[in-house]
Amino acid sequence: MKLYSILFISIFFVLFDLFVFRVTNAQSNFWVPTSGLEGGYVFSIAVNHDHHIFAGTIQNGIFRSQNDGQNWLAVNNGLTSLNIRALAFNDSGHIFAGTWIEGVFRSKNNGDDWLQVNNGLPLPALVRALAINENEEIFAGLSEGVYRSTDNGDNWTSVSNGLPQFNNTFSRH
Repeated sequence: MKLYSILFISIFFVLFDLFVFRVTNAQSNFWVPTSGLEGGYVFSIAVNHDHHIFAGTIQNGIFRSQNDGQNWLAVNNGLTSLNIRALAFNDSGHIFAGTWIEGVFRSKNNGDDWLQVNNGLPLPALVRALAINENEEIFAGLSEGVYRSTDNGDNWTSVSNGLPQFNNTFSRH
């Protein structure tokens, strides 16, 4: 319930093209632009247990706010792709970022550093979604199907049996 109250009462965000807006007061009906998060489409938002907000952008990587979205700081150390499509947290506070082409990255230190964790994923890995269940299993939705990690993202296995097949052809420049 804490996550919902954070998202819907105190820091509800709406994504508009190049800017993130937030409600300054849950009782008010006006929105103000935040500072420091401009110039890239926000594709994913996640909030950790410490109420830090992470925004994944399509061109500029990941941004973190530690003050309810008033200010943002780029946290991209170790990322080889700045095209972020999905973000998810586990109960240990580790954050996972799904990228377009480069697969999944994990941070164990609040986004300060990132490590690529793609063992078992097909490359290029076009991650479209990430989810973590109550057993701490991580699921990654890729163009090639659904993959699961049971060891904090270190290894991935396909769990796509029964899903329709979709063939992709990609080239890297």
